[in-house]
Amino acid sequence: MIDEVMNMTLEELQNVETIKKRSDFNSFVIVPMNDNHDSGFRTMMFILLLDNEILGAVSGWSDVIHVNGVGGYGLDVENALKTQKVQRVSMSMDCLPVSGCMRFFIDNDHVMELDGFIGSDFVFYFKRKESK
Repeated sequence: MIDEVMNMTLEELQNVETIKKRSDFNSFVIVPMNDNHDSGFRTMMFILLLDNEILGAVSGWSDVIHVNGVGGYGLDVENALKTQKVQRVSMSMDCLPVSGCMRFFIDNDHVMELDGFIGSDFVFYFKRKESK
């Protein structure tokens, strides 16, 4: 539940277990870590959530976030470059009251998926939710 994440301290968020199985998510919490990246910027971990339920944590060493892929082109880069259009997704952020961490979330018509590789860059893409 969102109450769980809202009431967690920074230390509790930093200790969330690493995600076991990748799956779609519709929000994530940006958790600052206690180390600096080689770039000089502070590293971040990300707590993935689906319908406000914690799926687990990823990264912990990222210093950059790429929304909808590098450049914001989405999963179909070729088409986005050709048409100069990408799918519109309503994005929002809020600040958790106890930890002070930022939560990024999107509209109910979409989910996010992680890039195949997470290194110093945290890359995710938007995709339309599958109809049931």
